[in-house]
This record gives sequence, C-alpha cells and structure tokens, in this order.
Amino acid sequence: MKFDKLGITLVSKAPAWIGYVYNDQSHKYCEMTMEQWTKRFTLGRTGSLKGPKGELLLVARKTGKTTTILGLKANEWKVYRKPVTPGGKEELKMDVWISPEIGAPKQIEEVFSGFLRFPLQKGVVLKASHDNYGRMVPDLETLEVKKTAFQPAIFEPRKGYTKVKDEMQLIMDESTDDMIGGALDTTPTKTTVTHPVKP
Repeated sequence: MKFDKLGITLVSKAPAWIGYVYNDQSHKYCEMTMEQWTKRFTLGRTGSLKGPKGELLLVARKTGKTTTILGLKANEWKVYRKPVTPGGKEELKMDVWISPEIGAPKQIEEVFSGFLRFPLQKGVVLKASHDNYGRMVPDLETLEVKKTAFQPAIFEPRKGYTKVKDEMQLIMDESTDDMIGGALDTTPTKTTVTHPVKP
C-alpha cells in the first residue's frame, strides 16, 4: 500500500504480517510487527474523535446509494460525529465509498479505517472525502484496481535499501520543506489497490 502524502510504501503478508515500510526517495526502510504498523494507523491517535470516557464518537451509516468505481460496485457510507452533550446534533465528518467486491484481509481494512479515521467496515475504501467547514474535501481517490501474481521476493526487504531503526528515522530523512509541503497538501491521496492471486 502506498501513502503518497506520507511518502511511504507498506508491504506485508500473512500469516505473521511483518511489515516493511519503505521511503522510495531516501531508499531506506524499517521493519514493523503487525501490532506496530496497525497501531501506527489507528483511530486512537485522534483525541477529538473520542468522548470524555474514551468512547469512539464516530458512527458510520450506509446511505443505500451505490455506484461503480473502476468496474467495482461501491456502497456509500456517511460518517458522523456523535454529539458530546445531550441534545446536541450529529456532525457529518466523512463521505466514504466502500467496495465489498474486494476480499481484503481484516488487517488491510484496519489500515484504511485508521488512515481515514472512520469506523471499521467490511470491504476496501475506493473513494473518501471529509468535511472542512461545510465543504467536502477529497481524501482518497483510487486510480487503479487490479489482480496480479506477486513474486515471493516482493515480500522480502528490497535490495539497495538501507534499514533504519523506526519510521521516524524513515520520515525525518525528508527535507523540512518537503515535510511542511506534505502537511499542507490538500490534494487527495492517490491509491492503487493490488491484491495477489496465485501464479
């Protein structure tokens, strides 16, 4: 999985789900356990999405609308933030299109859920946008979905890449200007979803 705004690529496989996280600009990588890389993309990092007792304030509701994205059926979900005080109104936070036609492992679904900050749902997110002061801003747009036969070597550390201690070292190798530019970038993440088939 590629995360353009973060400038990294994550590669992992069952059953151990050891993750290799690559920075293609610096040609460096780090290794993470499944617990580490799923925690990296978890909802729990954002305090504003939790209530006083730590409960998750987001709720996802299926709208009943469907569309076709790159030949795949996708269902629309609206994600709302529950009111914190009695009598308060729900706030629309996200508009998400999820395809149930891609049989992704739960670990991959958790990555999409955590990265986009919405409650875990079955399927793969193909398109997403969030509310920004009353205007829906794109977060994710899928450009290609394909099945491909991966060689076993793709799940091993890449040749020519230097191993570093952790993801922080991986990202800190970028220049300050690049990091600030990425943080301020409002363009949607471009995502290519690939899932392996047996050769």
